[in-house]
Amino acid sequence: FFGIGNDADGDEDYDANFPRVRINFLKKVKPNFYLGFRYWFDDYDIPNRAPDGLLETQDITGVFGGVISGAGIIFLYDTRDSPYASEKGFYSEYIMFRNGTRFGSDFDFSKIYLDVRYFHKNKWDHVLAFQSITEFTGGDAPFQQLALLGGGLKMRGYVEGRYRENHMQILQAEYRAHLFWRLGIVVFGAVGTVENRLVDFDVNNIRYTVGGGLRLRLTKEERINLRIDAGFGKNTSGFYVTIGEAF
Repeated sequence: FFGIGNDADGDEDYDANFPRVRINFLKKVKPNFYLGFRYWFDDYDIPNRAPDGLLETQDITGVFGGVISGAGIIFLYDTRDSPYASEKGFYSEYIMFRNGTRFGSDFDFSKIYLDVRYFHKNKWDHVLAFQSITEFTGGDAPFQQLALLGGGLKMRGYVEGRYRENHMQILQAEYRAHLFWRLGIVVFGAVGTVENRLVDFDVNNIRYTVGGGLRLRLTKEERINLRIDAGFGKNTSGFYVTIGEAF
């Protein structure tokens, strides 16, 4: 846990145990358009915190754990040619999500989440990929449910949760090229920021990351890749080995 906000400069470990349920149900209502609902449940227990650390000494929502239970509506539009390594098409997911006592939650907060992606194959059969992630949080959300900047999927190079706040905006771009056999190479870049309030937006709080990686195609038909990436931001870096593209 590094703290909350753009000035977060802590670095402490804590333990968390939580049985978890994640349910998404979607039904196709028109070509490429899906409508559905989401239900999430976590029962957090945080048994160990750093002595005299931020979680131990500051008034942070969720530091003693508790039940997170909520439901929401999902709107999805998807014209991608593949969900695993898209080469062309458009993807948009919009989620409105509510946690509250009516669902058995110990916390009262709401989220709006928007994920938009676009993929274009150029004349050299290389792929340009773009993604915009927007997350708004309102109410009294526990610290583990705030918008988290970083990780292997968004803003590679930053530890997930290096910056966390109520609101987050991330823009990512990636250039993907096939080399030979089943090998490929990518270069990527991203910018992102978190803010407590929308009116607090400040260009000085924008973070950046750049990097590159290799791809090994494991299955030709489904285009599932082994992904090896290295990302670099300001005074930070990250290395990732996993299956599937970041977006």
